Amino acid sequence: MNRLLFCLMVAVAGCAGDIPQAFASGSEVTEAVDFVRQVQPIFARRCYKCHGPNNDEAGLRLSSEESSKGELDSGEHAIVAGDLKSSAILARIRSMDEEERMPPEGKPLTEEEVVLIGRWIELVGSLVL
Repeated sequence: MNRLLFCLMVAVAGCAGDIPQAFASGSEVTEAVDFVRQVQPIFARRCYKCHGPNNDEAGLRLSSEESSKGELDSGEHAIVAGDLKSSAILARIRSMDEEERMPPEGKPLTEEEVVLIGRWIELVGSLVL
């Protein structure tokens, strides 16, 4: 079965806040995800109003890969490279609670966008520089 299709099926079936098994630690990620070309446009379109180059609500700025990994005002990290369960952003963008879900305005991110962000988080932890 196509990995993206499988990820989408698992993500749609999953409960809010749960990490789809397709993202489970140790799963094999075969397709590269480019932050600038694939992830940053999602953040720019849906998140920059509050977490962009000129805004860092809650201590989060998603305008660069490096700044997205910084510590939040809460002490958590939105993005923890290679660690989906510790990456607070996934729980927030998948939440069914309208008070908690990000972005707070408009429709939730699509499952395709959530899966792509999850794959990117998984991949950035496996990069060897």
